Amino acid sequence: HCILGERLFNDKNPSVVFKMLSLSKKVIDLCKGNNEGINVDILTGGLSRMIPTLLTRTGDNNRNVRDKVTAYLVELGNTSFGPSFVFKNVMEYEKTVKSIKSICGVSILMKLLLEKYGFKKENNVSYKTVMTMAVADLKHANPDVRTCAINLCTITYYKQGPKIEQHLVGVKLSTLQVLQESILKYTNEHKTPKM
Repeated sequence: HCILGERLFNDKNPSVVFKMLSLSKKVIDLCKGNNEGINVDILTGGLSRMIPTLLTRTGDNNRNVRDKVTAYLVELGNTSFGPSFVFKNVMEYEKTVKSIKSICGVSILMKLLLEKYGFKKENNVSYKTVMTMAVADLKHANPDVRTCAINLCTITYYKQGPKIEQHLVGVKLSTLQVLQESILKYTNEHKTPKM
């Protein structure tokens, strides 16, 4: 499944990618609670081979592919792998990303992961790590990258509070103003934080 997935998730035809996502979900569901089924370590090793390809597709030109792959990766945190597996892979991949769409894809994925799973200790993701990633993107020349970073900083502020502000050194004033507006808007829309 995982070797096939590694190849098919790279396919140019979106319907092939969607079929592989569906197959992958079924395989993972079959492994849930199946003590006589596939060894979780074997599945984790195989899934680790597919994750970089999936993360690349979060920056795909096809919006449908981007959205479905991103949703799949977020839901992967609800499986026996847990959110820490997904966070770890996203953070490793983020260090290698170069294209504008891929940078945005990773930021959007990270925001959705944080909204769903938060900064719990067992998730192995810290606000400092997220802010290091987001601040680099806030300084990026591309406005789309900055917008994605603003959204990531907004959810981080919502979950962690004003202590994130110490990481915003060197960010342009105009970007900080947009960030402040985003935080106010998000906070007003979501009155009580879900940690």
